[in-house]
Amino acid sequence: LHVLQYLLLPLLLRRGFWPALLSNTLYAAALSAYCYLTFLGYNELPFLRSTEVFVFPVVAIGGAYLVSVVLAATSGFSCTWLVASIYFTDAEVATTIHVGRIAATV
Repeated sequence: LHVLQYLLLPLLLRRGFWPALLSNTLYAAALSAYCYLTFLGYNELPFLRSTEVFVFPVVAIGGAYLVSVVLAATSGFSCTWLVASIYFTDAEVATTIHVGRIAATV
């Protein structure tokens, strides 16, 4: 996710519904793949029972994705904006993100 996100960062940091949808889709797919791959790994261990519980969070990820699509349509919420503001709190990107969000909501 991080390599693909880095390569697509100029597109993902744009304002609008489609970049936000792409960003949220990338995060939902990456988190779902992580849960599924964890399930596959634990499923191979013969001494573990009920390893399907590692797939259950995919339902919550799907629900969060649907909520993020609604938020993207109404307010332009993007997971990339959120993660970039966490990673680069002291950088110019975070200032641009916060100022851009405040200006966009006013």
